[in-house]
Amino acid sequence: MFCPQCRVEYREGFTECSDCKVPLVAELPEETERQSSVDRIAVLITEDPVLLDQALLLLREAGIECYLESGGSFVPDDDEADLAAGPLSVCVSLRDESEAQSCLRELLERYSLSEEDFEGLQQAQDKQISSFQKDEPGMLVAAAEAGAGAAVEKLLEGGADVNQQNDAGQTALMEAADAGDDDMVRVLLEAGADVNVKDRQGVRALHFAAHKGRTSIVEILLGKGACVNAQHDEGLTALMSASENGHLDCVRLLLTNGADASLQDANGNSASKYADYMGYTRIVRLLDLKARLDAEVETDTVDSEGRNELQAAAAEGDAEMVTALIEVGADLSAADPQGRTALMWAALEGRTEVEEILLLRGAEVDAKDHDGGTALSWAADRGHIETVRVLLKHGADPNLSDIEGWTPVMWAEDKGYHDIAALLREASAEGRIS
Repeated sequence: MFCPQCRVEYREGFTECSDCKVPLVAELPEETERQSSVDRIAVLITEDPVLLDQALLLLREAGIECYLESGGSFVPDDDEADLAAGPLSVCVSLRDESEAQSCLRELLERYSLSEEDFEGLQQAQDKQISSFQKDEPGMLVAAAEAGAGAAVEKLLEGGADVNQQNDAGQTALMEAADAGDDDMVRVLLEAGADVNVKDRQGVRALHFAAHKGRTSIVEILLGKGACVNAQHDEGLTALMSASENGHLDCVRLLLTNGADASLQDANGNSASKYADYMGYTRIVRLLDLKARLDAEVETDTVDSEGRNELQAAAAEGDAEMVTALIEVGADLSAADPQGRTALMWAALEGRTEVEEILLLRGAEVDAKDHDGGTALSWAADRGHIETVRVLLKHGADPNLSDIEGWTPVMWAEDKGYHDIAALLREASAEGRIS
């Protein structure tokens, strides 16, 4: 099922778009081939057929939809373009303007073309700006929705209200956040945009950014005072929106900035439930741990080995999840029923990147399990020489023995890992490798 407005696909069972509040359809209608004049801009005006062909090729290779115009009328380019009647304009969507111009600048350098080939750009941009008039209601929001950065700046310079709202109550900041336009967001905030304005459904700019996983914009908005736990009319928070759509980095950022994982929407659903329903198990693990930490409840085991979330992620080599768990307060010293910490599990499985993360975050390098084994002895026993190097670099003691009197060197020799044994003997003779 699809939303006919935003074109987002939904799983079976949904009947209405959570954002647009319109009924879903089984098939999307075909998109129109060309945008209206307000939604498009000329990025090249030329009479040179070679330049024209190269520009079209380069833009299409970059995945940018483009077409030709002459005097405001569409010109088919399936056959050789007719330049006899005058120059042709290469047009793209406003949202693709910046990328398209970047591609054409590369073309300019590549073929040593004259800057005069681009002399029509400013004229075209001025024409586009004139499509938005500050004395018409909602023009700033319309310009932001169209991705017309130059028009937004021009309207603001002309005195447009930066917090004006359209019929749905949305502001230019909401539109820029939804589109992921960092530069426009900054321009609007510098002009005094209110980060906590709500639309008619109670949705704020932070909700829009989180829903689309615009992590950099979420960070910008939070830095400007966006309410991290604000709920819209149906009770959804930014954390719920990010979780439902699988944006792990965004979830991490929200949690580290005080997002409450225990909040529920009007139907009793938490962010974890949203993530679970959509199958984002990593986010579920992170949210459940955060909720328990906030409630000061002892963390549960998550697998048959008796490991908690951090230990399991370390054993799996999931560096991103390990980092996220540490950021929300996971205990580095916590041990499984055998006394093995996350560092030991990473060493046992040879997860060198995770070892570095844990050690840099303060994991005890020489902690012992119930049998006296250390992370170094586990790495030596399993033959993970790079993990051994990392542990030695962080000060692991190669001379520590377990309850049976075995040292890491003895474990390595017993398993036939003579290169590791030699490395450990060298470290033992030098004291410790720093």
